[in-house]
Amino acid sequence: MSYSHGAVPGIENPPLKRWSQAFIDRLKADILSTRNDFDSLDIFDDRDADRTTGLSDQLKNIVEQSGLLLIVMSPRYLGSSWCTDELDWFVEQFAHRHKGSGRVFIVRSISTDEERWPEVLKDSRGHSDLGFRFHPATNEDGTTPYGWPDLLDKNEDFYKDLRPFG
Repeated sequence: MSYSHGAVPGIENPPLKRWSQAFIDRLKADILSTRNDFDSLDIFDDRDADRTTGLSDQLKNIVEQSGLLLIVMSPRYLGSSWCTDELDWFVEQFAHRHKGSGRVFIVRSISTDEERWPEVLKDSRGHSDLGFRFHPATNEDGTTPYGWPDLLDKNEDFYKDLRPFG
């Protein structure tokens, strides 16, 4: 899972971090509680990082061993050097394995200017990946996601988009 914390000076637990982590937790719970074929699934986000080792090397190693990358897209993601590195490492490791571009899933948490998206997240015509939209459909930059800022337990729009086929 790759996401920006949306760090803001003076705010200890920013809303983007809370929303993204709640999304990750609910997605993990939904997958693991409904599908027994995923019992051995290992889902990593930075809360699982070993605080006693170098973060860059640790993240690079985890990304290089990953079978897929889920991006929580936001304007802050696009401006994050950490997120850029994670995406680059993921794309690079798939190129070394000669398996194509790999599997990248995009959760559109906050609307973004799609022209700013990295080229690897665009098709041959330059259009951004469709991804999974968790905010009202708009082309405006900065529309907040369903359940903002804390992804409340009862949020019909969020759950409808989390389970589009079931």
